[in-house]
Amino acid sequence: MVRRVVGGVGRTLITTGVLLLLFVGYQLWGTGIATARSQDQLGSAVEARLAADGIQLPSIPDALTGPTVAPVSTTMAAPADTDPSTVQLPTTSLAPAPTTTGPELVSHARTKALALRDGDAIGQIVVPRISLKKYLVEGTSVEALRKGPGHYGGTPLPGEPGNVAIAGHRTTYGGPFFRMDEMRPGDPIFVFSLKTNGWFRYDVMKTIIVKPSASEVLRPIPGLNTLTLTTCNPRYSASQRMVILATLVGEAVEGDTEVVAQDPSITTVAPTTVAAPVTTPDTTLFPSTTVVTTSTSPTVATVPTVAPGSGPVDSEGDALSLDGRRTDSSQFGFSLLRGPIRVWSETVMWAIICALIWMVAWIALRHRRQLVARALGYSVIFVVVFIPALYFCFENLARLLPENV
Repeated sequence: MVRRVVGGVGRTLITTGVLLLLFVGYQLWGTGIATARSQDQLGSAVEARLAADGIQLPSIPDALTGPTVAPVSTTMAAPADTDPSTVQLPTTSLAPAPTTTGPELVSHARTKALALRDGDAIGQIVVPRISLKKYLVEGTSVEALRKGPGHYGGTPLPGEPGNVAIAGHRTTYGGPFFRMDEMRPGDPIFVFSLKTNGWFRYDVMKTIIVKPSASEVLRPIPGLNTLTLTTCNPRYSASQRMVILATLVGEAVEGDTEVVAQDPSITTVAPTTVAAPVTTPDTTLFPSTTVVTTSTSPTVATVPTVAPGSGPVDSEGDALSLDGRRTDSSQFGFSLLRGPIRVWSETVMWAIICALIWMVAWIALRHRRQLVARALGYSVIFVVVFIPALYFCFENLARLLPENV
């Protein structure tokens, strides 16, 4: 009796370990399959929208790819034994990107109204330094970021005045921002916007590391038109957020985009802002925020949490957050696992299907005396039936994790 109990516990632990390893493998590589498929669909959507305007996706104008003067910043090194999450040193001042303006720097056909839903294609991002070329989507929900880098609703679209904010996965779903730690001041970031059918260039100013609650990095910086990229840090962890701050080269364009929420009855129209040339501000990156900069590593900042209502909000009126966590009544769960009831039910359903497949296989093959026949039978069932069902189970389970993991 004791032997059976010990044997059962041992087999259960081994099975659990194998499933955990398979889930890690799915997170690191399997999620990229769905993202690659979504990127193809987004590319088709972008081409179709451009075709409606009678044009093709334009290449990046030569005038945008030329060299610019790198931002100037004060360099300060943190002590070697200091915890970067708590370091507090004087702030450094920001220097804006070149203010050269003119039609040769921004190629956009015309500004147009653009109604967006969560997950809709809004353009493309190209970062030569890290060999990144991905289509962008609207929103930072679980479903949106499964497709590619997502635009924080409630912030301007690329090229518009203010702080354009984009989130992307670091290690899962193709890991579009996997190499974001390699970005350096002065590196160009090119963003194509369907709003204007044109490209915009942003030059990197700083890299900072913040807590997931530091949503004020999404707030606009007075006097600057900026682009903020956010992702998890360090790799394979969601304990921090890496933030790239870049500034627009040239002038911004007027914004009047309509954002359609998940509930079609709820709509939010971003306020129209008159474009203005970039000017030199007398400001720091984040007022009353301590920042440390080094010449070879990202800036580390301790950023207080934004008070409710003081920062940008999404299309449903919720304050934007870097942790991608919603707390509305439609979601429930525990710890990291939290999501809509529909996703939970699908996850449980596929888990039960996987268990039934394995149980049927065990009942059918347990009396086979030939080891080769049993191994062959298990292999066929495992590859042909069990793995596809497990893939769908993992796919739904991943939707319960925080968006930026």
